[in-house]
Amino acid sequence: MLAASREGADVVKVFPASSGGPAHLKAMHAVFPDIPLCPTGGVSLANAKDYFAAGAVFVGVGNNIIDAAALRAGQRQRVIEYARSYLAA
Repeated sequence: MLAASREGADVVKVFPASSGGPAHLKAMHAVFPDIPLCPTGGVSLANAKDYFAAGAVFVGVGNNIIDAAALRAGQRQRVIEYARSYLAA
């Protein structure tokens, strides 16, 4: 993290964030408060706000951005609405 920041990284990706969760991100942010952090890998609607509260400047979301059941059922509008709900989070 420190090496990436010293080399000019604007933001440091924390992956997989799920291995330590928001508490781990908060601990890293406490040590390096001036390094912007982006947790990814395990971020979901259920924990996105916790990552922001822990110091994330933004989050990266992978598979969790899709409502898989709605996608399988062909419920296009539900898939879109679910993905958009991340913007509110």
